[in-house]
Amino acid sequence: MLPGPIVRREMKAATRGRGWFVVRALLGLLIGACVVAPALGFDPADEDDAYNSGAVHAYAAYVFAVAIGFEILVLGMHAAMSAAVSIAEEREKDTLSLLLLTRLTRLELAVTKLAGRVLPSLLLTLVGLPFLIVGGRWAGLPPLLAIEAFAVLISTVAVAGSFGILASARRDRSTIAIVESSAWTTMWLVGLPVVSRLPVVAGSLWGDLLVEVRRFCSWLAPSSPLSLVTDIGWLTRGPGMADALAGRLHLMAALQLVVIGVILAGVVASLRLREPHPKAWDAFGGYRPPVDDDPIYWREYLLPLRGARRLVIWIYLRQLFILFRAILLMALQAVVIGLLLTAMIGTMIGAGYFGYRAFQEAWWGRAFPSGPYEARDAFNFFIRCVTFFVGLSPAAATAATLAAQIVAERDKKTWDSLLATPLTGPEILGSKMRGITRSLWQAMRWLVPLWLLGVVCDALHPLGFLTAAAGLCAVAALGLALGGAAALKPGATSQTVNSQAALWMVALMGLGAMTILAPLCSAHHVAMLWTWSPWHPRAAIVVIAAVLLTIAASLTIAHWLIRRSFARFDEWVGRPHRKEAAPGAAPSVDDEARPTVPLRARSASE
Repeated sequence: MLPGPIVRREMKAATRGRGWFVVRALLGLLIGACVVAPALGFDPADEDDAYNSGAVHAYAAYVFAVAIGFEILVLGMHAAMSAAVSIAEEREKDTLSLLLLTRLTRLELAVTKLAGRVLPSLLLTLVGLPFLIVGGRWAGLPPLLAIEAFAVLISTVAVAGSFGILASARRDRSTIAIVESSAWTTMWLVGLPVVSRLPVVAGSLWGDLLVEVRRFCSWLAPSSPLSLVTDIGWLTRGPGMADALAGRLHLMAALQLVVIGVILAGVVASLRLREPHPKAWDAFGGYRPPVDDDPIYWREYLLPLRGARRLVIWIYLRQLFILFRAILLMALQAVVIGLLLTAMIGTMIGAGYFGYRAFQEAWWGRAFPSGPYEARDAFNFFIRCVTFFVGLSPAAATAATLAAQIVAERDKKTWDSLLATPLTGPEILGSKMRGITRSLWQAMRWLVPLWLLGVVCDALHPLGFLTAAAGLCAVAALGLALGGAAALKPGATSQTVNSQAALWMVALMGLGAMTILAPLCSAHHVAMLWTWSPWHPRAAIVVIAAVLLTIAASLTIAHWLIRRSFARFDEWVGRPHRKEAAPGAAPSVDDEARPTVPLRARSASE
């Protein structure tokens, strides 16, 4: 019997926030749009579009397939991502050891976590239930077949949630577990059916190997609902199509139960305490080696070798795999560094090439104000592209960077040690902000000579140069303010902070496009703006005023958020604060027991 408190706690955690509502609304809109889309091209006056029983049955079957397909796709990924944070969050909070000390077995704990996380996803299947009922009824499907299809939908969501639980039991960070569970679910839903139908020719070493891989995937592919699309043998049975489909659904449900059992066995094997950062050479993967009655034998033999009970060939194969992986990682790093160097050298060459052509065009075109602007426009486009990659992208990522630094301090258990120092909130948070700002300046300072070259070559207006610089400051400051305020608030976890930081990065990208990229225009573009509308110059004034007001508003909001984070730092992080006693009054016993006010804060208040 599943423990009710843990199930309720997991269900509340899975439905916390707006994510559950967003998934429900997205699922309903997708199914509704796909159901209504075929009816948009219907013409009642056309004889070919006249109502007939065959068309109604085909449309109803289409509605049934679309509803169940979208529910499998959306709810499967939702269940996998929701279950992937259950055990990983317990490790992040250091509460997994307390759960393992309870009377619950590891299997009961895994099943309880899985049930609590998957139940909200199963409730979302009710969104498409009306489409399934109406579509199955009008398509003439047997009621038992429709019920079996709905049961396969539920088991598919359960399998996806099982992948999430397995990834959560194997990983210490919830973000890594989410990515791993999503990859496993995608491989099971899409990868296995596609690989099982690949046209592979045997006769060579790689061909024979691919044939064996395809044969292995063909054994597990019927457990995926996509196998009904890749293998349509049941569709060519004619009158016996319903029986053939029912047989496929029975086989699919049976294989899915087997997959769930194997995954739960893996969860039980992985649901143990482990070191948060195991070494690559550790054959136990961070788990503590078994200890018997002889501690000296354990210390001298088991502990140094970390896997002496394994076969020697297995140990050497593992070391060889680790060496190959290190070589591949170093090769990948070399490729990435080479690409970065190529981009830097290409930027310098491009600036010289486009700048020379733009300067030549501006010099020879002094006598022709309405002359050609192709070279200057090309240089202006080059400046905007470089500004996007060098200026806007790092500035928009400041929120995610600051939030990641604070979350990393909490994950490494160094945040409490930092709070125990005499440093005040503005000193801790301000130092992190200054470090990020210094890194931004190291990258953005190369935009200054590029922009000045654009002004000299008449490819950039001086006011656009100043406005874009102010926009960069506004976007970076707003990102730092948002990241600091969100990461410090009580109840903030790595999952919530990372999801919010991704949304902020997209929003800051849009803000930067308006306040950084748009003002980077030339004098030719400004003249075109003044003559753009018949009621000019009011349109140009409104556009310029909107950009300047947006920059001013962003700076104001950033200043207010940063001051608020400084003022409420101790309250948000849970640091105890001592109230100042009256002058000349002796401190009470309670005041002596409390932590004293930091010296810097006390001197500042005095």
